[in-house]
Amino acid sequence: MKKHHWINDDIVIDFPLPQSMLYLIEELEKLDAEEDYAYFNYAEALDTGAKELYRRGTLTRKQWNQLCLKYDGVYE
Repeated sequence: MKKHHWINDDIVIDFPLPQSMLYLIEELEKLDAEEDYAYFNYAEALDTGAKELYRRGTLTRKQWNQLCLKYDGVYE
């Protein structure tokens, strides 16, 4: 049985993230548990934030991809 509705539990995020990203992930976890479709707005915000962190050199392209694969909401 899956733990989450939209979050891909097979992908592990094992790299440090800024507090702003941790906040989005916390909200995504809550919205996923509630099966709230606002999840997809937060997933888009996570992607946009990760893209900016990649642009600044804070995240690698692989890390950005991992975040999107885990939280993008198309897993099911």
